[in-house]
Amino acid sequence: MKTRALLIAAGTAVAFGSTVNADPVIWDNTFTADTLLSSQLDSVYPFDSQVADDFMLDADYNVTDVHWWGGFWNGSPFDPIDFNIYFYADDGTGMAPTQPGTELAMYSMSGVSGTFDGAMGADAYDVVLPTPFVAQANTKYWIAIQAVFPFPPQWGWSTSAAGQLANAKQGFPLLGLPYWTDPGWGDANFYLTGTPVPAPSSIALLGLGGLAIRRRR
Repeated sequence: MKTRALLIAAGTAVAFGSTVNADPVIWDNTFTADTLLSSQLDSVYPFDSQVADDFMLDADYNVTDVHWWGGFWNGSPFDPIDFNIYFYADDGTGMAPTQPGTELAMYSMSGVSGTFDGAMGADAYDVVLPTPFVAQANTKYWIAIQAVFPFPPQWGWSTSAAGQLANAKQGFPLLGLPYWTDPGWGDANFYLTGTPVPAPSSIALLGLGGLAIRRRR
């Protein structure tokens, strides 16, 4: 696996990583892992890098679980680790999310364990969101997944050749890489599971119709 050369030499919810629900896959960006793009918050060194990738669903969904792949370099890996998961709106260009600090939702996930996935060539991570992220149909969103721990080591989100929508974007201000730059490595490796947002029940609609009839009388 290659590591990207962007590295240092040598509404909020908090939850613990938990068992993943058996909800259906609603977005799949997976492909054999390749490059690791730095996406890590270190308040000690300090530095703040993020990687974000886009997705769009064909119906209204509650995003309940997030699944992704990544790995370590520049030091010994360890487990478990904490992650921040951000959901951004598109900035209106279709090519980048809005700027950090303007996210639609942020989840702080503590104690997330990874398991090496030999088929993918990277560590696999899964979390259940403490409250679902509601994604509207045919609306582009961006998800950023960021490890939270002090350097060393470094952690990166693995890239994917899935080729869906826009390439993943990265920011690493300490190394002079502004948000959001296309590092040229394709998509990020992740998939989302969830459930459809329920439509108003027929009983409720009948009840409203009956109320309207009574008022006309």
